[in-house]
Amino acid sequence: MSSLIEKSVVDIIKNYYSFFSSKSNVIGIGFGNKSIKNMDTKEPCLHVLVEKKIPLNKLYKHDIISSNFLGIKTDIIQCGSFDFLNSNTNKSKNENINKLNFCSRKRPIQAGYSVGVYGDPFTGTLGAIVFGNKKNTPYILSNNHVLADDNKYEKGTYILQPAAGFGGNYYHNVIATLTLAIKQYFDGVTINYTDAAIAEIFYKMEYDTSIPYIGKIKGVAKAYPTMAIRKTGATTGYTTGHVGTTFLKLNTTTEDGGTYLMENQIFANRMSEAGDSGSVVVDNNNNAVGLLMGANKYGSIINPIDKTLNLLDVHF
Repeated sequence: MSSLIEKSVVDIIKNYYSFFSSKSNVIGIGFGNKSIKNMDTKEPCLHVLVEKKIPLNKLYKHDIISSNFLGIKTDIIQCGSFDFLNSNTNKSKNENINKLNFCSRKRPIQAGYSVGVYGDPFTGTLGAIVFGNKKNTPYILSNNHVLADDNKYEKGTYILQPAAGFGGNYYHNVIATLTLAIKQYFDGVTINYTDAAIAEIFYKMEYDTSIPYIGKIKGVAKAYPTMAIRKTGATTGYTTGHVGTTFLKLNTTTEDGGTYLMENQIFANRMSEAGDSGSVVVDNNNNAVGLLMGANKYGSIINPIDKTLNLLDVHF
């Protein structure tokens, strides 16, 4: 029964997104379980994400979301607006890990540590070491907004570890050059499937393919509601969480006024802070699930890993 409802919800997302997004306060729709008083009923339904829950008597009739849509129950999820999770601060909030400073220099280079663009104050996280499907070339994987600043930087741009905000410099900390960044669109019409980029690791630069406190990635897995997930990021270190919504289609406004439209995303409880962008999220079996790209006080947005790897033509 659950798979039939999932298929029905995916069809609704595909065909009725504009119906829901035209309502005031709605920013996305997806698939998940219905909750009542913060308790998971395990009943699959259509998730309607809103910036803020508003009492019915404060809404216009055409903005009201019914409790049932085309025979599928709905659940209204308050999620606020979202931000990309790179950071221009040099103050680490690495509170969950006392033994490791993920904003420090690390050799061999390894996932979970700070990376950034040479000459740019922003920092994100090295998500994983990946390899090209054609020649097995080693790359670092992170977000476009971490390694290319939302399409700003060109192929060949130097990547530092740690990022400049944590003392990285041209003479001692260049580890890779930008190879490919999946173009990001901010027109509110063109769909973004992943915020991802890779940079080719310098020849003779040593790397470790494991992730601190997680280990080596064993494969890939598709996210589902309630799935337990984990990540190691430059700011918060090792954190855990669970998936709340899948197949999410979401619209969010950027700081410069652009509109960023995403499709088939994963929404989890908050497990990240600024600087954790680019972290690879895994399940409890060390299968990669997604690439962390943004968050707010309500939760984290994760790009599905299978689409990300396919677009970049790489593997773990």
